[in-house]
Amino acid sequence: MPRKTNITKCIAAFAAILLFAVTPSFGQVPDLELTPLPEVNGSVQKQEIKQPAFTPRWIFGIKISYRQTYASWTINSSYDGHGCSMSSYPGFAIGVATSYPFSNLLSFDTGADFTSWGFSYIDSNVTMTNIRYMLEVPLTVTLHTPVGIKFQAGAIVDVLLTGQMDVSGNTGWPYHTFSREPFNPLSVGLTCGIGFYNFSLQFIYNLSNAIDRNARYVWEQYSGMSIFKQKSYALSLNYTLWF
Repeated sequence: MPRKTNITKCIAAFAAILLFAVTPSFGQVPDLELTPLPEVNGSVQKQEIKQPAFTPRWIFGIKISYRQTYASWTINSSYDGHGCSMSSYPGFAIGVATSYPFSNLLSFDTGADFTSWGFSYIDSNVTMTNIRYMLEVPLTVTLHTPVGIKFQAGAIVDVLLTGQMDVSGNTGWPYHTFSREPFNPLSVGLTCGIGFYNFSLQFIYNLSNAIDRNARYVWEQYSGMSIFKQKSYALSLNYTLWF
């Protein structure tokens, strides 16, 4: 009888040890399993960030300019030893600018500006002031750089709106008009410039004569001087606000 009791106790103790071994302890943290990233061609696949595609479109802005305009005339005078000078004249331009970018580096620029061109001619016998108000259309190509500097070149077309001419002198025949009559109705020129972001400095050379044939005849009869060439040019400081 005592031997049977000992066997029963041994079996009960073994069962208790086995139950304790297979049962997880309270608060035990389970092991973590890490799932590796999928591999493509032996390397870990990375998510690609796509850059937005370049989409050309017209952009618009407002341009204002201060100009210093000049004139260059070739004159044959009937007066001996007369001295003459041609003075620059302040001008302006204000209008709408538009640009079409072909890429991040190249764009076509145009627009419509209301502009003024003027100069003064003075010698010992004659004084003349000449101002033209025109609608100017630039046709230029601009090269842009990543640092904001840009280079521009192209052509301009000016359509005369109206003008003012005042002539006085020792001959006693003053002349004054405020109309389109003394001036050429259309002129063309070349332009080039450099800019930095919204600012630009532009040189404009107008290839057409300022006044027409009839006005030149009146001038020659009045002053005794023949005009062979009459060109004008300007330095223009521009600011464009783009939208």
